[in-house]
Amino acid sequence: MADIIQNEKIALQTVIGLKFVNKSDIVLIQYVATAADSKLTWTVMLNSGDTIRLKLNNTAKDILTSLNRSNYVQINQTVILNIDYLSTIELKTRKCVLVSPFEKYEYYVSRLFLKNIRKQYELNL
Repeated sequence: MADIIQNEKIALQTVIGLKFVNKSDIVLIQYVATAADSKLTWTVMLNSGDTIRLKLNNTAKDILTSLNRSNYVQINQTVILNIDYLSTIELKTRKCVLVSPFEKYEYYVSRLFLKNIRKQYELNL
């Protein structure tokens, strides 16, 4: 009998309701202004290229708690990355290089969050 791979689903509270997605499909979550009304909201980018705008008044801490922090790291005040899509953090520039086809996106880890990542992964760099 073939093994069935079950992805863990999460319910995201969006501006219009609940959206159920596999946690592994989330590439990143970013705090950005929307084009329509210029309000800052957390937006989820999926590996399909789709984006989901989360409800207002979320914090990074709320999001990380709902994700159980397992494969997700906050790299600065506005970006949470799924480490499955993170290829490299360049130490000199603190640039995060994502895996293909997401390598075109540029994100930088702040000093504070790099320190937290080192602690989380028990690195002494």
